[in-house]
Amino acid sequence: MPALSFVTTQIPIQAAISTYASRVLTTASPLDKVRLTRAAVKSWETSRTPGPTVTPPDRPSRPVLPKIIPPSEMPSVKRSNVPSNVYYLHSLAHVELNAIDLCFDTMLRFESVLPAKDRDEWFEDWLSIASDEARHFKYLHDRLLALGSFYGELPAHDIIWKSADVSKDSLRERLALGQLVAEARGLDAGPKLAERLIGSGDNDSAATVRQIADEEVRHVQLGVKWFLKECERVMTDPIRTFHDIALRLSNPGAFAQPFNEQRRRQAGLTPEWYMPVAEEMERQRKERTKSQSTAHELRS
Repeated sequence: MPALSFVTTQIPIQAAISTYASRVLTTASPLDKVRLTRAAVKSWETSRTPGPTVTPPDRPSRPVLPKIIPPSEMPSVKRSNVPSNVYYLHSLAHVELNAIDLCFDTMLRFESVLPAKDRDEWFEDWLSIASDEARHFKYLHDRLLALGSFYGELPAHDIIWKSADVSKDSLRERLALGQLVAEARGLDAGPKLAERLIGSGDNDSAATVRQIADEEVRHVQLGVKWFLKECERVMTDPIRTFHDIALRLSNPGAFAQPFNEQRRRQAGLTPEWYMPVAEEMERQRKERTKSQSTAHELRS
């Protein structure tokens, strides 16, 4: 198991949030990211100092493990050589670590485009999400240890940060791909994973996953809130804008049915947001399949 450092240069407790955010993104140790996130929240509660505008790094610092490989090379559950509950918890831990970095990257990268009156609310919301993501990662980190594993035992992919890179120049694209697509997909997948873990006899892990899934509803709510604000600021229709972004930039797998309509409604995503995208992606998939079949017949 790799060493997980807690050693970072000390930051004054009342340092600006931009200082903490930059340090999270340039710190490789996952547990240091958790510690710095907690310190950032405490600093905000006592001083509420956003700090100067800071440009985040192109990519966050990461530990040596897990090894990052293409999604097509990721081992299946059966070929992973670990129990299925460890496999799923490791995958979720990787998502939560990415989510910590994504919160701070979004916070820094786009705060300058907001009206001055929204700045404190922006930091407040993203710090609250980052706090949840850090806590979620720590839950999963500790649960993996309890199961005789550790974060980094399995390889992982880089799909989440590729979406972050694609959306680095547009707040609407970042919110759409991050909160309204990826986090919303978690509303569908989380309860299913909890049931799967119960089926495998791991009730403790199931309880952790269920709590994480419940708390993700608020993250999507906040994403919807800021997406609506941004669309209003630039005077564009939010649902049509979301459809355009999702069809251009999102992974079709994120719109595979069925959806957890109840949880999505709780988060402010009614079917008019996502069903047209799912239906259009399915139509395009069928067209591709038909074209490939026709091409195969012509070659035969």
